[in-house]
Amino acid sequence: MQTILYYNDNPRTESQERIIEDVKQNLIGAVQVEYDRSSAISLAITSAESSDTVIIAGKGHENYQLIGNKRYFFSDKLKAQEMLSKTFPNKDPSRSLAS
Repeated sequence: MQTILYYNDNPRTESQERIIEDVKQNLIGAVQVEYDRSSAISLAITSAESSDTVIIAGKGHENYQLIGNKRYFFSDKLKAQEMLSKTFPNKDPSRSLAS
């Protein structure tokens, strides 16, 4: 089963809903939308099965989100490490992350 969890990436002043609706038109199957990037990463990691692959794409080295005219600190890598530590407390989360 394929699950796509979509969230925003620096929407700036564009409508988040409009961006996601435009993207969804080109996807086949069910798409789960989560506008908050932190919540989306948490959900992706905590709902993944042992054979699943979670891909967090878009931010790369950036450690911020641009929403409206404001810049907010946010690191995909730190959020993923936090959730991996909580979800798999006996594992080293840094071994699960590709840079």
